[in-house]
Amino acid sequence: MVWISERFINRMKKNKRVLGMLNFIRLFSRLTSHTVAAKSSASTPKKVFELAGSLLSQDSLEDPSELQLLLAQREKIGSTALGYGVALPHAVSRQIETPLIAVITLAEAMPFDAPDQQWVDVFICMILPYHKSQSENEALLKKAAKIITNPALLSAMRESQTNQELYQSLLTTTVPEHA
Repeated sequence: MVWISERFINRMKKNKRVLGMLNFIRLFSRLTSHTVAAKSSASTPKKVFELAGSLLSQDSLEDPSELQLLLAQREKIGSTALGYGVALPHAVSRQIETPLIAVITLAEAMPFDAPDQQWVDVFICMILPYHKSQSENEALLKKAAKIITNPALLSAMRESQTNQELYQSLLTTTVPEHA
């Protein structure tokens, strides 16, 4: 887990190379090398959600099957695919205080009802705290969508062959300040 002080962030804001990393770390401070999976063989949404439940439970006391169920139930409401081969499955839980995030890339893309009809090979799975307002959670999802659909970051994620490479690509790829 990575913690960065606001003072450090303010000092680094002028350094655009570091800014993308800082935005990502601040936004997803719960992301760890144990909550990413590179080149997964998951071939159905159910298998992706099973893997996501397992990854998301790494740093929480949540039951993996409960997290999987939350993601699957939310997906039934409507597709969380963003386009560009990316999906942002998310759900809300009363059991957590801070957002949980897992990042999964697939060895083979799968159909996921994307608005651009592209098959999805990058999943950013999030469980958000129920106690946060809907507008706070929506703002977090919007920020995540902007950062994660950055072409340089997507390329680096897709090129990552191991979990450690994927985690490092998330921390070191430059994302423009407006993201």
